[in-house]
Amino acid sequence: MPALPLSVRRLIEDRLRLGRALVWIGIGGIVASLVVAIGGWLLASKATTALSETIEPFSGVITNLAESIEATRVIVDQTVDALESIESATRSTVRTLESVNTVLEETVTVAGEGVAGSLDATLETLPSLIATGRVVDRTMRALRLVGVDYDPEVPLDQALEDLGDSLAPLPGQMREVVALLDTVQDDVDQIADDARDLSAVLLQTRLEMVDADRVLAAASTNAATAAERVSQIEDDLSTYGGLAQVVAVVAALALMAPSLAPLLIGLHFGSRYPETSQTAT
Repeated sequence: MPALPLSVRRLIEDRLRLGRALVWIGIGGIVASLVVAIGGWLLASKATTALSETIEPFSGVITNLAESIEATRVIVDQTVDALESIESATRSTVRTLESVNTVLEETVTVAGEGVAGSLDATLETLPSLIATGRVVDRTMRALRLVGVDYDPEVPLDQALEDLGDSLAPLPGQMREVVALLDTVQDDVDQIADDARDLSAVLLQTRLEMVDADRVLAAASTNAATAAERVSQIEDDLSTYGGLAQVVAVVAALALMAPSLAPLLIGLHFGSRYPETSQTAT
């Protein structure tokens, strides 16, 4: 084959050098794109892992908080039920004490004004009754002369005197009982008042516990909502992390596309006029 002119050979050689340069530029762009793709993939993976590791303990804290709130609510509910039972029993005790107090008041009135007064009146009339009994006794003994059978072991006046001796301490004893019942009545009044105060305190405490249960219920709802959101964030991180990796690969491919043009052009320049290289050699 005839030799090509010098100017043509130089032109071809320049074309070959340009082709090789374009090939290296294309290869460099492709390598850079691969580095970007791998780096973006690893960066997205590490970022997702770091965020997941940061959120995971927070998720555990929220879960433990929700469980603690629910356990506290159970205790509060049990306490409210117990307080309600104690309050009901206290109200029943107050009603019982009021009934006992009424009975004591009636007993004091009957014993103090009725029985003791009646005994005093009886003791006051006994001397006249004894005198009358003495007259009756003498009269009945006198009637024995006309055939009346009358010979009691204890004469009537003596029996009345014995009765007076037996009744004499009773008014004082009855008044002592009345005084004791007055003291018991005062104590019962005091106990009833204390029971009423206790019932009021129990009612107030129960209402406060009910309010606390409402607050805990709201807190439990908020904790459950927060736990759901954290779980959603974890799912989103997994999804977005994978998406970020895909975006990194797509971006690398997008960066790689411009590098293909010089590579292809360089290969084209290097593969054209193969006879030139033979002639040059």
